Amino acid sequence: MKTFYIDPKKIKTKEELGRIRKDMGDINDLAKSIKSLGQIVPIIVNQDNELIDGGRRIGACILLNIDIFCVLRENVNALDMKVLELEVNIKRKAFNAVEELEGIKFLHELRKSTNNDWIAEDTAKLLGMDRSLVAKDLQLASALEAYPELKKLNKRKDIVKAVKNIAKLSARTKAVEKYEESLEGDNSYDITVKKLEDSCRDISTNSVDLLLTDPPYGIDIDENMEAMKEVGKFKYKDEFKEAVWLYHILAKESSRFIKEDGHAFIFFAPELYEIVKDLFISAGWQSNHRPIIWIKYTSGQCNQPTMWPSACYEMCMYFRKEKSKIIIEGKPDWVQFNPVPPEQKLHPSEKPVDLIREFIQRVALPGDVLFDPCMGSGAIIEAAILEKLTPIGSDKATECYAMTMSRISVLSVETKND
Repeated sequence: MKTFYIDPKKIKTKEELGRIRKDMGDINDLAKSIKSLGQIVPIIVNQDNELIDGGRRIGACILLNIDIFCVLRENVNALDMKVLELEVNIKRKAFNAVEELEGIKFLHELRKSTNNDWIAEDTAKLLGMDRSLVAKDLQLASALEAYPELKKLNKRKDIVKAVKNIAKLSARTKAVEKYEESLEGDNSYDITVKKLEDSCRDISTNSVDLLLTDPPYGIDIDENMEAMKEVGKFKYKDEFKEAVWLYHILAKESSRFIKEDGHAFIFFAPELYEIVKDLFISAGWQSNHRPIIWIKYTSGQCNQPTMWPSACYEMCMYFRKEKSKIIIEGKPDWVQFNPVPPEQKLHPSEKPVDLIREFIQRVALPGDVLFDPCMGSGAIIEAAILEKLTPIGSDKATECYAMTMSRISVLSVETKND
């Protein structure tokens, strides 16, 4: 194999062959690379100095005004040149995602080793890529080194997804460790008897991660649903005006005491959808206007079955602060859990603990602070403890305080026995 250097302007191209590869990319960046590292890959020419492969390198060497390194391939006619170009440009094996990420990182580190001021933006310019994409690719390449099993994934989107899951698992593990440290020698929780407005106003600004609560619905549940009256021997008033006032306080105060990356799940009756949504949005919360549907039954309940469909679901509104992020992505806007059987209910409006845990898992990590100013039976507080959150709870009824403390006591015993 014969190699030699020649003035790149003396290399001829067979324009009548109609070269397949039209886009030569950024010649200036290639010229910078050759100036720094030298011409690592030669061009290929025939015996008449006609180009077979290496058009971009010719352009770069012309810009640099230097001779070009060539490899000679003799006795190649016009048809052979066409076939060779296709072999080089079509049969050339493209990098898979792992190879591309490793290549970008290798190039970045190589440049940085000779230039301490070299940054990801410089690598992006060199490669003709978006700066933010190169920065992400460098992070992914580092993850490949830390977790070699990721190299089995060939698609970039699969690598990104796996790295996200690893990051979330790591964050949860650290959060659990921090939560357990905080409990050493102190298993008490902030549970009080207070009116909602007093409880909300007593919460410090930017101190709560998640507001999750089930206020009165304002639909006269105590008057209209006979079966609910004597549940757990506990009754409560469910007046419309009172309920709207409570939602107003919740929206206004929660905008203050929820952190900038916090969340809220608020249960409500369909009759109050527009009121609840507008109150929270007006207070500064963000919403996509779609409630989350809790499907309770496959066949529902109705006091007038000849006039209306059976009621099989309830609604919950998810609100978020601007900087919040959902932890478990892709969850649907509906869930299905069986309601608490009437004979097991402590409170007429009691929600199943597993339903609440589902909502918590979507947005919260262990150690996060959850606030419920309408505790009722204490189901939300129990779910928070099971998910290793730090709960703050209150209710104006002393009976609800007793129910909640009873749950916590039983839970503490079960946890110790485990």
